[in-house]
Amino acid sequence: MDRSQGWEKTSMFALLLMGALGLAVIAAAAGVLIKTSTSPAAVVSEVFGLRTKSTKHCDQCWRVGHRAAAPALRFTALVSTALVILLIILALLLQPGSAVVAVVSVAGAYAISIGLMLMAARNANAATRWVHGTED
Repeated sequence: MDRSQGWEKTSMFALLLMGALGLAVIAAAAGVLIKTSTSPAAVVSEVFGLRTKSTKHCDQCWRVGHRAAAPALRFTALVSTALVILLIILALLLQPGSAVVAVVSVAGAYAISIGLMLMAARNANAATRWVHGTED
């Protein structure tokens, strides 16, 4: 392996591991959000949560929305954790010349995780429509 191949392998390894680290943060945030928002003593957070117009409407909307989003958040945490493991395996197995695979893998993993978080927010918004007896 010449120096350029060594540099490329090191760069792909770093990209995949940094991607895995970011996805681990998404998985952890989804897990913490489930715990903090679905417990009986859940407190409306001004900083952490699904901060949409509907969920911020009132305390009841925040609680109902987050409870409705909990299954999607669990799925997000699970899938993001699986993607972390996949990226780590790819980091260990990829050979020089596979830079496109590394970039596409990280981009695809983020697209999936972010899409799942958006699905959770959509579920929260849908649930809040019924809190005040309107379909706004």
